[in-house]
Amino acid sequence: MDNWVIGNEINYPNVWNFTPHSSIENYADQYAHAFRIWYTAIKQNNPSANVYIPFDYVWTEHSPSAGYYKAKDLLRLLNDRLRDLDYGIAWHPYPEGLADPNFEDDGKATNSENSLIINMKNLNVLTDYLQKPEYLSPSGKVRHLILSEQGFNATNEDVQADQIAKAYDIAKNNPYVEAFFLAREYDQPGETHNVGGVLQEMHFGLKDAYERGGRPRKAYSVYKSLQ
Repeated sequence: MDNWVIGNEINYPNVWNFTPHSSIENYADQYAHAFRIWYTAIKQNNPSANVYIPFDYVWTEHSPSAGYYKAKDLLRLLNDRLRDLDYGIAWHPYPEGLADPNFEDDGKATNSENSLIINMKNLNVLTDYLQKPEYLSPSGKVRHLILSEQGFNATNEDVQADQIAKAYDIAKNNPYVEAFFLAREYDQPGETHNVGGVLQEMHFGLKDAYERGGRPRKAYSVYKSLQ
């Protein structure tokens, strides 16, 4: 196994990483300690393996009440603690509103280094940032970057397929992106998100839920044809 992601969306410590809310500095200490243990063990067994730190898309937006940190701040603190390691970044560039598959009109995704979020609309903001000297790997290269999770809700099959194709094209033409993964092959029954105060079922899959017959959507054939 050559690629390891340690944790999930670590700027959401309460939701995904079972870590009581504390100061961002204390949390960075905890995660960096755990990451170094994993990294050392993995590299001892497979020196060519890549080991990634995962983030969602929240770059500078901050909500203490929701229990998440700015990825930009957390990345800076982790880099201070881990820059001697050849760590990589696993990014989750979902559309701004998870129910709306169209990322091209996302207002929070701007071309500023202080953009609230970073998704497929402004992915260059992240790769430009990772080219700063202080973020380069020990060998002086831009760190490994994979887009390890994104999904495009099938509110309309044509729109879903179109946005997947456009997102893939953006990733393909960015020389610092090494992989592009979608979140679902099949819909996950019961996966909901709060949309305007109402829980709405999401349809991120290239196919309908397996339990519902697994009918392929247009996005399935489009995704298969991408090169």
